[in-house]
Amino acid sequence: YSADPTSPFYQTVKEVYDASLVLTDDQKPMANFWKDVPGVSSPGHWVSILQQLIKQQQTPLEKGALAYALTGAACNDALIACFAGKYNYNLVRPITYIREVMGQTTWNSFLTTPAHPEFSSAHSSLSMASAVVIEELFGQNINFTDHTYDYLGYAPRTYPTIFDMAVEAGISRFYAGIHYKKSIDAGFFQGHKVAMNIFSKTITNQARTTLK
Repeated sequence: YSADPTSPFYQTVKEVYDASLVLTDDQKPMANFWKDVPGVSSPGHWVSILQQLIKQQQTPLEKGALAYALTGAACNDALIACFAGKYNYNLVRPITYIREVMGQTTWNSFLTTPAHPEFSSAHSSLSMASAVVIEELFGQNINFTDHTYDYLGYAPRTYPTIFDMAVEAGISRFYAGIHYKKSIDAGFFQGHKVAMNIFSKTITNQARTTLK
C-alpha cells in the first residue's frame, strides 16, 4: 500500500479509475452478467453452468454426481481460502482509495462495492476453482453458451472454453470497479491451487482420464 502517486500501488488503483471512465458496450454487460446478485449467487452460477453442461453432454448419473460434489467442494474451499486472505491482508477497496487518496470524491464503482476487504478476488478464486474441476472431468476446449440469466433478460454469453469463462468472471470485477487486476490474478492462482488440492485428495489421474 502507498498513497504516493509515483508508487506501483497508486498506479494499480489508477488503472481501475481510468478503465471506469471508458467502459465499452461489452464490458458493462459483462460486469452485470457476473454480478450474480440478485440472481443465483456466485457459487450458484457455477452450479448452473455445470447443470447446463451435464444436460448438454447427457452425462451419466455417476459422473454427474461426482461433478456436482467436486464443483461444490471447489467453490466452498476457494471461498474459505479467499476470505481468510481478505481479513488477513485487509486491503482497501478501489472506491475508498479513489475517493480519499486520489480526491475523486464523487466517483462510484460501476457495480456496488461489496462490504468486505479487497484481496483476493472471490469471483476469480471460486470461478477458477470451478473451471479447473469441470475441465478436469469433462475435458478442455468445450465451446459453451451460458444461459444462466436468460430469466432476467440478459443475453446468453458464449465462450470457447470453460477456462475462458472463469477468466471473464474474474476480469468482470475489474470493469465493475471493485477489484484491482493483481487481486484478480491472485484469485486465479488461488482457485487453481484449491482445485488441484481437491483432486490430489479425492481422485487419481487415471480415474480422471477414464471419466472424460
